[in-house]
Amino acid sequence: MNTSRDTVVEHEPAIAPRPLSRLTYKILSINIVTLAVLAMSFSYIAQTRENLISNEVENFGTEARIYSMVLNKVWQTPDVSSKQAAQILSELNLHSDQQVNLYSADGKRIVTNGRIPERKIYIEIHDINLNPVARFFAAMENWVSVNFKLPIFPGAEESLNTDRPKFEQTVDGLNIAAWSAPDGGLILTAQTELAHNQQKVGVLQLVRRDMQIEESFATTRLDVMRFSLISLAMTISFSLYLAGLIGHPLRNLARAAEAFRLSRGRDAQIPDLSDRNDEIGELSQAMREMTDALKKRLTAIEQFAADVAHELKNPISSMKSAIETLPKVKNETDRAG
Repeated sequence: MNTSRDTVVEHEPAIAPRPLSRLTYKILSINIVTLAVLAMSFSYIAQTRENLISNEVENFGTEARIYSMVLNKVWQTPDVSSKQAAQILSELNLHSDQQVNLYSADGKRIVTNGRIPERKIYIEIHDINLNPVARFFAAMENWVSVNFKLPIFPGAEESLNTDRPKFEQTVDGLNIAAWSAPDGGLILTAQTELAHNQQKVGVLQLVRRDMQIEESFATTRLDVMRFSLISLAMTISFSLYLAGLIGHPLRNLARAAEAFRLSRGRDAQIPDLSDRNDEIGELSQAMREMTDALKKRLTAIEQFAADVAHELKNPISSMKSAIETLPKVKNETDRAG
């Protein structure tokens, strides 16, 4: 009997172990939806970037018009030397984050004042004397920073080239173009003709790179990414906690029920989870009561079977004894009795 029973148990399908239960996957999938909502905040960042650029272009255009008005008053002849042009530019109150290029009437560069700033992290990335760890973190920070997919700014050209690809807008004779810096930042150029007595005397090119906008936008983007990572960690942690709180007890109850079935109700015990005071505890209590009732019924059936077997055993034993002694009886009257 034991051999047969062991054979049956060996071929019975067991509950296959899984690293994560199906309930865990469901909890994770539901909670990760909240991260999708958080990721939508990046669209808000894109809208913010467009608004910042729009405001910057408007302010930049106004500033370029003011410079051109001042230069139109002091630049009265096309024959201006680079020294004279530099003297004119020195009288202007230029920002530290912009560059001014003056070109002659035929498009030749006369003088350049100021320089376009670069990101510090971009300089660190290409600094071969910096240790690899610092360069790696600088590269990561540059990756998080704003990168505009625009034509690369050619710099202060010796002669104007109007055929270069760029995003350009012309308003009231002022050509405003958007470029991308080598490190991915935004560069704006405003170009307008300088005239005296309706005669073209030169060209003003104002170049601006507002690092403050890039830094504020990069900070916002970094904050959103930071909160996204925190939300992801919290979502996964809470999901695993809920899965452990719900999924693991259910798996234990399933294994106990399977063991109870395979042991024919003899040895297996259903875990007592009634102290949880929730639906799983109620399920555990119900299963324990069910298995207790099944054990009692099995015990009653076995007792009944034993009683029936005992009652049948007496007459059968008597009949067996009679049959065994029948050949020994010689008297026909006794045999008939």
